[in-house]
Amino acid sequence: MSNAFQSLRRLGVVAASVVAMVSCEEKELCFEHPHAANISVRADWTDFAACEEPTGMTVRFYPRHLDYVRTVTTNDITYAETYLRRDVYDILVFNQSPSEFGTITFADFDHFDRATAYASPRTSAWYVTKATEQLVHNPEWLGIDTSMGHNVTQEMLDDGKVHQIATLHPTPLTKRVRIIVHLKNIYNLASTRASLGGLAAGCLLSKRTPTAAAATQLFESWSISYDKDNFNNGVITGEALSFGLPQGHGGYAGSNQLSLSFLLVDQKTVVNEDLYVGNLFKYDAEKDEYTVEVSIAKPLPDVDAAGGSGFDASVDEWGENVNIDLEF
Repeated sequence: MSNAFQSLRRLGVVAASVVAMVSCEEKELCFEHPHAANISVRADWTDFAACEEPTGMTVRFYPRHLDYVRTVTTNDITYAETYLRRDVYDILVFNQSPSEFGTITFADFDHFDRATAYASPRTSAWYVTKATEQLVHNPEWLGIDTSMGHNVTQEMLDDGKVHQIATLHPTPLTKRVRIIVHLKNIYNLASTRASLGGLAAGCLLSKRTPTAAAATQLFESWSISYDKDNFNNGVITGEALSFGLPQGHGGYAGSNQLSLSFLLVDQKTVVNEDLYVGNLFKYDAEKDEYTVEVSIAKPLPDVDAAGGSGFDASVDEWGENVNIDLEF
């Protein structure tokens, strides 16, 4: 074999290696060799654990220049480790993995500034929606935190060490909405169900701000208490998780309609009340929750109690379908 041919062959091998190295920078497998730095983050779930103890977490690393998103899902809720290429990263952490949520869906997840969580659409055996109305599930507890501007440098790639670049402190993104209803002749009440329109359909993750789109949620579990001074009267309370009030909510009464249905103890009489409550939301910043409190002026009518009747905290299929008409 001639010296000239051997030289050309060696040159071809070198050229092929250079091409492989350059192209390798754009391939996923490059995360596992010296083109990537060993990076870790830590998470402190103290502020979220009061709502729900997380069983796992997802950490997403968004580079500002390269076109990929690195995702780590782990059962270790305190620590995550991965390999990242040189770039500046924004980080998002949340409890669980996206597929584990049953009542939340995610959109634009590959874009840090646009990633959004939405309450999943639902149907109901007793609630009929209008053509322009969106009925959604009550979303689960979602805890998130973000941290921005973390630089992965060439020095980090070269030294072979594990570099901790952030500690995140997730807090609840979903929040509780509580409806409190004062009733007269409450002894006639067997069960309650309600719908509340005009709640936020979702939330922008990076900014923790609700979407402008609104949706309707159902309140199907209630508790009851009686006035100490007059057992004829009392209070029922319903709770649900939500993304809060939509962006641009002006606090107008017509922005939110509360539709209540009361099944009485004869198990056949249903009393319906429709109230505009957009001006009645009270926000508790310490608890991060909303409360709507109303009083029904007209006493519940007296009826003959069916055998074994009593207040039922859950909702069965009873009465007519409920429909609401929001006014903005």
